[in-house]
Amino acid sequence: MEQDRFNQIHDRLFDVLGEKPAMRDIYFVNEQLPREVKLLAEQWGWHDTEVREKTYGWIKENIDNIKEYLKKEDKEFHTNVDQYLKDRGWK
Repeated sequence: MEQDRFNQIHDRLFDVLGEKPAMRDIYFVNEQLPREVKLLAEQWGWHDTEVREKTYGWIKENIDNIKEYLKKEDKEFHTNVDQYLKDRGWK
């Protein structure tokens, strides 16, 4: 994941959650973010106002589902976190 995308998702998650998101949260949101937002970001960049607003709006609208999914996956994810992130290019 490129740095601009990471920063945008991180910052919008922080805005909604009020706390620093874990890397797994950022990765999960990146995977779930609607295609239209990603295409808009490709066209205008991740720091574009409309991209920022759509990313924030999607996260805010879906935060309960995001939290629920991450809670269910929490145990399994933490037991495999190093390999999981390594397989996806994270350090």
